[in-house]
Amino acid sequence: MPDTFESLLVKLRRAKTALRAIIAGAALPDSVDLVKLTPSTGPESEDSH
Repeated sequence: MPDTFESLLVKLRRAKTALRAIIAGAALPDSVDLVKLTPSTGPESEDSH
């Protein structure tokens, strides 16, 4: 039986919610880690002066 328009919208909403959860759970910690690592590992580190 083919999907109705309403069921497709529900699937889209679920996919959007899942994507937001993935982005919030995966991308944000990665960016935080990059912010922490960049100053300490960069050549312009304050520790090297």
